[in-house]
Amino acid sequence: MTKIYGCGCVIGVIAPFVFLVAPVWAQSIDCRNPQTQRDLNRCSEADYRAADRQLNETYQQLRRRIREFAGNRPAVREQENRLVDAQLAWITFRDRHCAFVRSRVEGGSILPLAVNRCLERLTKERTQELALYLREGAI
Repeated sequence: MTKIYGCGCVIGVIAPFVFLVAPVWAQSIDCRNPQTQRDLNRCSEADYRAADRQLNETYQQLRRRIREFAGNRPAVREQENRLVDAQLAWITFRDRHCAFVRSRVEGGSILPLAVNRCLERLTKERTQELALYLREGAI
């Protein structure tokens, strides 16, 4: 496994909404001042996507750092494998937790906003956690 994009199971959560709002994506929305629930939903998805991109960048930086540090030492290379396993487990947790959040607002117009905010919040938390390892050099 070479890359984790953080959106594996999320497709099942978000995809139905993307198709519903796809025709209006061309309209410009000021996410600093959204006017409708639809605007809030679309802006929250953009916020989540930005957070997910940042997570993927941080994750890949950490993997590169581990590989650079590992050299020929199998014990350190194993650390990268454990990071991959941990990230996959975290993605499963995030998606299941946000599915729970989804179940609490099922059928409401706030559903996409609630799910996107959940995904964004947990993704940002994970990014901060991984960034700690980069800053501390704790590899």
